[in-house]
Amino acid sequence: TLPELIQHIGEMINGRFYSRKESLNPDALDWYEAHNGQFPLAELEWSGQKKQLKKEEDEPVLVLEKAEEEGHPVSQISAPSFGSTEGDQQDRLDSLMQLKKDKAFFQLHRELEGAADYSPSLQDLLTEAKTAIEETEAIYQKAREQEAEENFSDALKNYQKVARKITDYPAIQTDITRVEQTLSFMADLGLPQKKTAQPPAKATGSEEETTPLAINEYPAQRSAPSLFSPWMITLLVIATLAAAACGSLYFFSKSKVNQAGVLLESCSASLDKKYYQNAHDQCTAAQKTAEKALVFFTAEKRRISSAARTILESPALITGLKGKMVIDGKEYPLEEVQRTIEFKQKKTEADKLYLAGKFKEAAENYQTAIQLASEGNLLDKQEKQSLDEQLNRSLLHFNLQIIEDQKNKNNPVAMQEAVKEASVLLDTLTSAEQKQFSSLLMLKKIEVQFAATKKKAEEVLLAEKWEKAINLYDQTLNLAGQIPSTTDKELQELHNQKARASLYLSLAKGNDAFLAGDWNQAIADYTQANKILTDSSVVPQEESVQHNRRLKKIILQAVIIREQESIKEMLDKAENRNARDMYMKVLGIIENSPFQKEEKFSMKTVTEFSFACSAMINPVPALQLLL
Repeated sequence: TLPELIQHIGEMINGRFYSRKESLNPDALDWYEAHNGQFPLAELEWSGQKKQLKKEEDEPVLVLEKAEEEGHPVSQISAPSFGSTEGDQQDRLDSLMQLKKDKAFFQLHRELEGAADYSPSLQDLLTEAKTAIEETEAIYQKAREQEAEENFSDALKNYQKVARKITDYPAIQTDITRVEQTLSFMADLGLPQKKTAQPPAKATGSEEETTPLAINEYPAQRSAPSLFSPWMITLLVIATLAAAACGSLYFFSKSKVNQAGVLLESCSASLDKKYYQNAHDQCTAAQKTAEKALVFFTAEKRRISSAARTILESPALITGLKGKMVIDGKEYPLEEVQRTIEFKQKKTEADKLYLAGKFKEAAENYQTAIQLASEGNLLDKQEKQSLDEQLNRSLLHFNLQIIEDQKNKNNPVAMQEAVKEASVLLDTLTSAEQKQFSSLLMLKKIEVQFAATKKKAEEVLLAEKWEKAINLYDQTLNLAGQIPSTTDKELQELHNQKARASLYLSLAKGNDAFLAGDWNQAIADYTQANKILTDSSVVPQEESVQHNRRLKKIILQAVIIREQESIKEMLDKAENRNARDMYMKVLGIIENSPFQKEEKFSMKTVTEFSFACSAMINPVPALQLLL
């Protein structure tokens, strides 16, 4: 841990540790202890131990007093020779095999590297050690790359794999500890508990006095006096490490916040695409990653954690993880979701079309929605009834539109069919809606009857069935008075049509009476026809004047013929005075008529008329005069 590292550095500065490696071979140490009387170091005084260190040009030296004076036979004793006997060789082989068994391949490699000769078994051990080191080096390099890429989990696995393959791999435990601490940041919600550093046990006095040190190692173990206190250096190291730790924490926190933001965006996108499990995993990872941001970026960390928690607790995600989906507050199985979405779309589109007055299209969408709901059992009984009623409303309005359209096309048959269908649909609605639509539908029925009667009257008029046409137009006018939308122009047109039928009837009767010689009836019918022409707008004004003039001429002709017959009867009865009076009356009528200048009614004609009274000239039919 960081405190242990700092304490260890301080102890190194104070000279507690002299090397990261063992200075003496354990076997050699055993030999030195067994031959203590024969080795010159036994009688040497360790000057640094007894404060007898002398300085020559700031370099420490050892005082070899007795060894130089007595000429101790150092040269007569050789270094210990291992493997000089068959038993020693076997012990060495056993020791090397134990190193192999312990997977201490680095130490095994050091023991065998540079040997003068190798037995086949030692050669195999050396080859095995080299192979293991090479393979482990590749794994170690891969772990370093993964750690640099912040793939800490895989890096830890590879570091642990290295430690399992070679137990004495240099600093491997440090690497494992470092990555475990990083993963601890990522797995927990804060720093791991710090362990109290246990200082190494101090050597006893006897050990300090009897432990031999290599002479050539001592100068490297003691440095020259420094201008700085060791504890000041320790404080500087601590400050440097603390600053480095803060910087590392800052960039580590920033990295985690960025990673959490990316995970949150991916979570939201997955939820939109309905990848529920993926969304759950990414939001959970976003939460955990955001919590690892220490000290720094607190607001951003809270925002990401809150957003991820909101998504994780959302009904959409919770329901989706259960294999369902929430639509308009209701849960649907995922296999029914597509059908449910289509149903909602059709119903929504139908509602929009209904409000826009496009009842035919609305009805089609309602029918499709009902079919989808039936296939997937998406609606309960009440909801289905409500949707059916909405469909019937749309069809009812559509039939009302048909009635209006066919009314403009003067197609009463189609109008009648639409009215019947609308009546059936009206019975499926609620009582309130029936009351609302009943008056409207009654009005439409009147309109249908009006259109049918009007069309029938027109057909009868074309067939010259004048009396029947007049009756039908009377009915049409009565129905038109019950329709609020009837305009004055339409009413006037109906009156004109009725007047036209009456005109044709009067003319027909007048013609029949004229041909039958019923002059009084002919005069009466023609007079009635003339009155209709004068009082109505049956024909344009110019044509009305022309027809009026013709009718008056016909009426005058009929009067002359009638009086002619009367004068003849009087002459036959020798009522000459009455005949003369009648003659004078006819002359007066002719003189007062607008036709006196016409050849037919000139004096010559009058003179001829007087002779015609006795000659009984047959009259010209009025119908020929009209034509």
